Amino acid sequence: MQFKRKNRVAVLVKDILGNIIQRDFTGVLPGMVTIMNVDLSDDLKYAKVYVSCYGSDDAKKRSMEILQREIRHLRRRLGDALTLKHLPQLSFIEDNSLDKAFRIEHLLSQIQDEQKKKPDCDDEEQNS
Repeated sequence: MQFKRKNRVAVLVKDILGNIIQRDFTGVLPGMVTIMNVDLSDDLKYAKVYVSCYGSDDAKKRSMEILQREIRHLRRRLGDALTLKHLPQLSFIEDNSLDKAFRIEHLLSQIQDEQKKKPDCDDEEQNS
């Protein structure tokens, strides 16, 4: 029962924070920010909000700084939308999983291109 509630609240927090950031921080954040996941503690008092930032490294850094600076505002707006006994303390963590996935995809495509350019060793051995 607790597990289901925790997941429902995490999804609500993710959706509400996403809407708040989209509505209140458009034009304020130098890069685009997407909430990837929200991990709530079992007692629902702490929320790790994993965000993915798009843009240059400087824009990513500044976006994370702005989110950290505006935690009180975001938490207050979250409280307006949620009715919980204890509103979770928010902490923002940059999620680099998309960057890592793009890097792996790029490396795999490089390997594939190199294999296409390299003559097939098996064909040469069979012709000998």
